[in-house]
Amino acid sequence: MAAVPPPPGPSKRRRVSLTALAAVVVLAVGVLTGWAASEGQTREQQLGVDVAGAVIPGSQDEIDAADSRADDAQSELEDVQAQRDDYRQQMLEERAAKERAQREADERAVALDKREKALDERAAALDERESAISETEQQIEASTIGDGVYVVGEDVAAGEYRTDGADGSNPVGCYYAFKSGTGADAEIIDNNIVDGQARVTLSEGDVFESKACDEWTAVS
Repeated sequence: MAAVPPPPGPSKRRRVSLTALAAVVVLAVGVLTGWAASEGQTREQQLGVDVAGAVIPGSQDEIDAADSRADDAQSELEDVQAQRDDYRQQMLEERAAKERAQREADERAVALDKREKALDERAAALDERESAISETEQQIEASTIGDGVYVVGEDVAAGEYRTDGADGSNPVGCYYAFKSGTGADAEIIDNNIVDGQARVTLSEGDVFESKACDEWTAVS
């Protein structure tokens, strides 16, 4: 009968267990390493990192893009400032134009006032001259006697009058007379016919008639 070997002792079983545990650990480490590599690549892709050469945060491309945006913002700001300056200049020009128009209107108003005043003064002077001329004409008319019958004190003023003689309308000459009245049946108190100069004195209430004589003028 063959001999049966004795069962392995405790030390041998312990070595087998340690070997199996080491294998499991190595396998786990391998799995974890693969998962970590895959997860890391996934996170890089999520962060926008392309291993083929895409934009990397903080890279020169991103800096250039930021500079470009800053330049665009600066350009927009300069455009806004230019528009503001243009608007301000336009407002200043409009204000200056309004002030200039107001000054011109004021100057025209002053000129019109001066012209109106001058016209008023001229009109007043003309009225005064017309009044003077009218008064002179009235005085001349009152101090002259033509053909006709006059009541002294009503139609003509009393005083001494003279004439240069006949006016040529009557070959006989200049005829004048003092009458008792103005009617056709009035009596002749005194009369005379002259060719040359003659003088008469008219008193208040006299009725004097002149025919074919130059104007009788009051002697001052």
